Amino acid sequence: MSESSPKTGSAIGRTPVAVERSAGSVWLTRVHTLIVTANPDHNPLTANIAQQLETALRPGTVIVADLAAEGFDPRFGPADRKTYRGKTDTLPDVVREQRRVDAADHLVLIFPVYW
Repeated sequence: MSESSPKTGSAIGRTPVAVERSAGSVWLTRVHTLIVTANPDHNPLTANIAQQLETALRPGTVIVADLAAEGFDPRFGPADRKTYRGKTDTLPDVVREQRRVDAADHLVLIFPVYW
């Protein structure tokens, strides 16, 4: 890890922070967390876990993205295949999600797994 790369830690109680070091200086910055839920059944357990995690991570910056409520289909469909093969540009809704992920320091995915 280089001298200027952030290290995660906690400065005050449960406040998420990043400790950054550069040229002998040390400072704290808030960590940005993106919590993504993707449950089309609007399962109370999924929503409850996301809400509890959001509360625990405050006062850091936390965004909860409920893909089902936003109408985003996370499945890799025919339009995505065309983009993958270079036949079309990336769809605007996919670009929006990519930007949200890129802006996050931490990413939490909450979704049901059915066996």
